[in-house]
Amino acid sequence: MDLEKKVKETYDLIYKKKFGILFIRSFVIAFRISTQSARLTTTEAEVGLEFSKTTTSENLPKNEVVQETLREAINSTTFNVTFIPNTINIINSPLTTTAPSTNSSITAITANTTTTPTTPTTVESTIRRRLTFRTEETFTTDLLNLSSTAFRNRAALLKSNLEPFYRNVFPSLRNFTVISFSNGSIVNNIDLKFATASAPNETQIVDVLVKAVSNITVFVIDKGSIVVDVTYPENAKGFRASSQDETSITLQWNKINNKISFVLQFNGTETFISAPEGDGPVNYTVSSLSPGTNYTFTLFSVFDNIRSRGVQLTAATASKNAYASIFYI
Repeated sequence: MDLEKKVKETYDLIYKKKFGILFIRSFVIAFRISTQSARLTTTEAEVGLEFSKTTTSENLPKNEVVQETLREAINSTTFNVTFIPNTINIINSPLTTTAPSTNSSITAITANTTTTPTTPTTVESTIRRRLTFRTEETFTTDLLNLSSTAFRNRAALLKSNLEPFYRNVFPSLRNFTVISFSNGSIVNNIDLKFATASAPNETQIVDVLVKAVSNITVFVIDKGSIVVDVTYPENAKGFRASSQDETSITLQWNKINNKISFVLQFNGTETFISAPEGDGPVNYTVSSLSPGTNYTFTLFSVFDNIRSRGVQLTAATASKNAYASIFYI
């Protein structure tokens, strides 16, 4: 049974027992990976609870009751999902509050924990290029085995003879990795990883090897066989729904660098989002949505008109008379 189904079944069982016909359903808004400490990685679950739309606000359960219902149930009963009790919070509610400086009907309930501010960091984006060329040598089948002595020796030979040429020309080179060999004399396949912000193009990569051929004596490279295939930029990290109401969902993800832009795809449409300035996460709000509905979003990173493979997220808008809770499992 998948995690979403387990969570929904557990919620439905707990809240149906407590509130009867007043409770309609639960729905998963999002799952997110959360690192609680250097040694503990957990899953943060954001789950919605929908109560009857005909129920007046006076008859809806208080936020504290919704929260305590789940906490008491998991402390007294074993379910298919293992909850961490002290992490349960109500983050959205249909009930109005007297909280100052807000015109929203959203109620935030937080645990008595201390949060240490963190400084946003931008992880260096990299892009891979596949370098392929033929050398005039006899191919042997043991070169197909990545664990063989023949493969390791040849990989080391290529790396020691070719990598210095690329490092001298391209300071942005981060990795030089021999991937495979195939028959045809010997066809050599190498992945070059560069910092995206200053990555060379295919022609520049080919030119380095063409110019180096006359200085290489341990094998003979066929200049006409040298090609470079473009590989995809990396996907954005931390893609999640940061907030939602009945008609909109705000999406958030980590910025990669100033040269990486994004394309957001959903409901058969695509939206181009330019590379943002400054540090910190990227935020984008999708509006004019229907209440209580699941939407699937696909986010692509784009560099030099080349898209990443894409990362996908399903998130739901809030329903009328719906609460949103979070917890760790």
